[in-house]
Parts: sequence; C-alpha cells; structure tokens
Amino acid sequence: MTLGTKKLSNKFKKFLKGDLSYLFLSFSKSILYNFPMPNNMPGTRIPLQGTINTRDLGGYTTKYGRKIKYKRLIRTDFLGNITPADIQYIQDELHPVYEVDMRCEDEIHAAPNKEIPGVTLLNYPIQEAHKKEKLVETKGPHFNIKDKGIRSTVEYLFRMDVNGDLTYAFEKVYRNMVLPYGQKNYEAFLRLCQKNKEGCILFHCADGKDRSGLAAALLLLMLGVDKETVIEDYLKSNENTKVKGERREKYLREEAHIEDENIINSIKMVAGVRRNWIEAAFDEMTKIAGSVDNFIKNNLHFSDEDIKELQDNYLE
Repeated sequence: MTLGTKKLSNKFKKFLKGDLSYLFLSFSKSILYNFPMPNNMPGTRIPLQGTINTRDLGGYTTKYGRKIKYKRLIRTDFLGNITPADIQYIQDELHPVYEVDMRCEDEIHAAPNKEIPGVTLLNYPIQEAHKKEKLVETKGPHFNIKDKGIRSTVEYLFRMDVNGDLTYAFEKVYRNMVLPYGQKNYEAFLRLCQKNKEGCILFHCADGKDRSGLAAALLLLMLGVDKETVIEDYLKSNENTKVKGERREKYLREEAHIEDENIINSIKMVAGVRRNWIEAAFDEMTKIAGSVDNFIKNNLHFSDEDIKELQDNYLE
C-alpha cells in the first residue's frame, strides 16, 4: 500500500513537505507552560504540574465509527495544587466552561480547589459526607504513623476490612456509588454534559480515579465506546498514580516501620484502581436495572433522544 492511499495526519503531511512549524509551536508552548505538550493518543495524561491524573476523553473511537472530540471532556484529580502555568494552560488550551467537583463538602472544606477565572464551579458529590466517628481501638492495630494523610488512609482500610485488605472490600464502595445518592448526582453531571455545547467540562474527585473514574466510564459507554476499552481507560489511572503508591510504601517501611505486607499492599492499592472494582459497579447496575444500558435509561433517566444529543455534542 502506498502512502497516498492512507489518510495522513496534518502534522505528518507538514513533515513530508519540510514544514516543521508545528514542532516549533509545540516547543514554544512547552516553554510557556513549563511542561511538555501531551500527544493525541486517547487516555494520555496532560502533564500539568499540580496534578497527576489529568486526561482527555477525546480520541476514542465508538461503535458508530465516530470519534470523541478532544478538549471537551477532561477528567482529572484534585485541582487545589495547580500552578499559575497550569491555570494558563487550562484557560488557553482547554477553554473550560465548568468544573465539576465530585467530592463531598467536608473534603472540599479540608482541601479547597484553586479558582480558575471564568469557570463555573459545581459540586455533585457521589458519596455522602464522611462519617466523623473515630476508629475504634479494636478495629485495627496501632501504628506510629505521623503523616496525617497516610494515617487516615490506614484507619480507612480497617474500617473497610478487619484485616486492612482492600482487594475485595473496595468493591462495596463502587457498589454504593451507584445507589440512589450517587445516581442523583451522576445524572446531574451527565445532564450538564448533554446540555453544554461549547468549551470543555473539567470533572474530578480527589485522585481522579474512583468517583470521576466511574463518571468517565458512564460517559464513554453512553458515547458508544465498547466496554473493554472503557475498562482499559479506567485502569490507565494506575500508570499515573503509581509513584504516589510507591511513596506511601517507602514511608510505611522506612518511617513507620510497618512490616505487615497486607497493609502495605493495600495502601499501595488504594492509590490506584482494580478491574474488579469497576466491574462491581457494573454488576450492581445490572442487579438494580437488569443491565448497564437499562440503568442509564431507567435510573439515570436518559432516553434514546438524550443519548443521541450527548453523542452529537461530543462525537465527530
């Protein structure tokens, strides 16, 4: 097959003609924002300085033969640490209209977002506010962990499972996210996506992997992406959060002197995601409505016409 029979990208056509202006543009933007420009591979991380899991849902091919538009639906983690250069990039390149925070109020109060000028911030919490009860002494062993964030995570493990093992215990979290409280706010988020006709929507939770990961999965399914690709996109969070898990492991071993491998592995695990977790959410949807498609139609109240409007809005 000759090159002429293939559909070439505009960048490659410029390269063949000796026009390297696009390289200069990319290089100049890298200097302006102080990080390299992301490529256009679906699911590629946008390398903001203050986040670890910012990704564009654009580029995925649907069963209809159409692709999701770039720079319209951006999933990310907490935006409280973004830098001035990050904000400049977000405004110049992504043109956001809305930022949707899926955390509950106490999380937002403890770790507020940084304002992005011109962007409307909305709160659609997927889980009810965390309970304030202390970890009972018999619930788990005592560890000398000075890092408040890691200590609270270890306590959380023992609230979830008596042995601190999240392998299967975290499935319950995902099942709970699709119960009525989560349904209401997932529907509100998806309705916003349906009605927004220009600019992008930034959506996030804390780490950008669980609550917003399931939101991204629902969006991709409704846009016509096959289920296996949806799960693969969900699992890409592990590539971006791996370093966070490794830092936690190093701290637990070297600073807290914890030797329980089960606890260490669970702390690393909760920094990422597992296939059985999102499959548990799909299974719960099926138990509730008979299928994931029925759940979207009957519990999230999206008709065929609504879904078509969503697709026409984001597919090309």
